[in-house]
Amino acid sequence: MELTVDPAQPPLYSPRQVFWAGFCGGPFALVYLLSRNFQSLGQAEEERRYLLIGLALSLIILVVLVMVPARLSTGVFIGGAFAGSTLARQQHFGGEKVPPQGTPLHSNWRVFFNTLASFAAWAAAVVSLMLLLPAVGVRLPG
Repeated sequence: MELTVDPAQPPLYSPRQVFWAGFCGGPFALVYLLSRNFQSLGQAEEERRYLLIGLALSLIILVVLVMVPARLSTGVFIGGAFAGSTLARQQHFGGEKVPPQGTPLHSNWRVFFNTLASFAAWAAAVVSLMLLLPAVGVRLPG
């Protein structure tokens, strides 16, 4: 049986791709991939809403993680990855664990490079915040 792909439908990021991007790239990767799925599906309002809410939550998470001991931060990446994967499955694939046959997906290389860029942005934000907070008199744990 031949796999047919609808050329009119733009590719999406699968729930599995969203999970691994969130797990390795952090909250910025989740927000980016989920918002791109909404864009591909032509849901501009949802895309904008996810970007705004996602970036606001990412900034809150960033500040909280810098203020708590490092051993607690790993759970946030894992929890975020599961939450992002669940959102992608429910919002973009009708609740199915595996995308329906014929659904075009972005390449894993694209996911890899987006994840790498998101991780670099997350790391830069963490380091910047860790340098800025003590400069303004905030005492960091540990």
